[in-house]
Amino acid sequence: MLRFIARVLGNLLLAVAVVYAVGDIARTIADDVVATTSLTQALAVLGVSAEDAAGGALAPLLAVIGPLPAALVFFAAALVFLLLGRSRRRRDEMRVVR
Repeated sequence: MLRFIARVLGNLLLAVAVVYAVGDIARTIADDVVATTSLTQALAVLGVSAEDAAGGALAPLLAVIGPLPAALVFFAAALVFLLLGRSRRRRDEMRVVR
């Protein structure tokens, strides 16, 4: 059950990463200047600030990853959740038996 939730969350985060990447690419092409949406800008659109996140407990983490592009952060988080949701059977099949 936890693997299923991890896979669903990973796929949702991957979809969000693609949306932000397409938006950044479109803005870059239109303005003829590299323009990316930072994670703090993406959270500000949702109405979440660094102080609001978990009662300020995530403020130091957001200070570090906040300036990074949102597409990159969401892609990395999606990759982690998709790897956590990977089935064990595939890992066992990949082992070389001697």
